Amino acid sequence: TTRPFFEHQLSGAEFLVERGGGLLADSVGCGKSGTAICAAETFVSQCTNKPYAPRVVIGPKFLRKVWESEHRKANAPGPFTMLEGTDVSKGFKTDALWFFVHYDIVEVWWSYLHALRPAVVICDEAHMIKNYKTSRYKGAEMAMSPAPLRLALTGTPIPNKISESHALLSLACGKWSWGNRGE
Repeated sequence: TTRPFFEHQLSGAEFLVERGGGLLADSVGCGKSGTAICAAETFVSQCTNKPYAPRVVIGPKFLRKVWESEHRKANAPGPFTMLEGTDVSKGFKTDALWFFVHYDIVEVWWSYLHALRPAVVICDEAHMIKNYKTSRYKGAEMAMSPAPLRLALTGTPIPNKISESHALLSLACGKWSWGNRGE
């Protein structure tokens, strides 16, 4: 069944689209994925002339089915494809509008996704990749960098170190948008 968006999701999506992305740090259970889907579809319909530009979700593997379900409930357009494994020779469906790829394989698949020029890249559970030095972070950064709309989602944004906040904000807003890491 299709579920309507709540008012806080609509206003959150509007806020994110107006600013070209950002860090969405609502509490657990407030519908961050729904807000992100709403923002993605709003951005594609209002800010691009490419309605078939892909939308990419990067997140931990355990969220694959959650995103597929949220996509369906939001009545988001187009097929939803989950990229799995590291054997890219099998290729993937280029007719999908939504792709899910988990952190551990995003570097392997990114050249294929990049060729499709995604309009939106969403990084879910972004607090899991707050260390600049990890391959997970580097893969997510590589994937998010060229997208016109970048969203980082987390229910737990409070860092242990300032560099962790800097990492999350840099993912969402661009590599040097918050200055030097200060490491």
